Amino acid sequence: MCCNKRVELLEKLKRWGNLEKKAKNKGDSLLVAATVIASMAYQAAISPPGGHETGNSNSCTTDPMRSKLFWIFDTISFIASLSIIFLFVNGISAKRRFFIWVMRAAMWITVQSMALAYLLAAVTLIPDPNIYNRTYVTFFIAAGTWYGLIIVSLLLLIYRLVDAASRKAKKSRDRNLRNTSAGVYAEGASSIV
Repeated sequence: MCCNKRVELLEKLKRWGNLEKKAKNKGDSLLVAATVIASMAYQAAISPPGGHETGNSNSCTTDPMRSKLFWIFDTISFIASLSIIFLFVNGISAKRRFFIWVMRAAMWITVQSMALAYLLAAVTLIPDPNIYNRTYVTFFIAAGTWYGLIIVSLLLLIYRLVDAASRKAKKSRDRNLRNTSAGVYAEGASSIV
């Protein structure tokens, strides 16, 4: 009996070690991705689509709204990726669920903002943007596929959140029912005595 408990304890420790390694690997991957995205956003700010010259016909500045949106999304992407890097540098643990959700949310914001900045830059630089231009059509098919993937991922995330909340509510309800029935049984037993 004693040996079985030791074996079980060793197995649990081994699993914990594997989980710890996986969390560290995920954290390292997230840090690398955040660093690459920060570099991309920085480079896009230094060399915006069409350059900085206002006389350039391809410049983002020819369409002030497109230019504003490009700068907004590029800045959001840059700040969100720097936030992820900052959290890692300060030793935020990837083992805690809350911080994992914070990191995921920041990464979603980062990737989406970078995708939108890219979309604006590409639309700015595509020559002759009309529905008969193959480059333009290919670009919008790819963008539509990307956002379709994002929508499916978001729906799966919402499903997981609702499922986890319903399981937690069911577990709480079952625990309350057990406590209530145990209390009724204890009262009935004491009244018999």
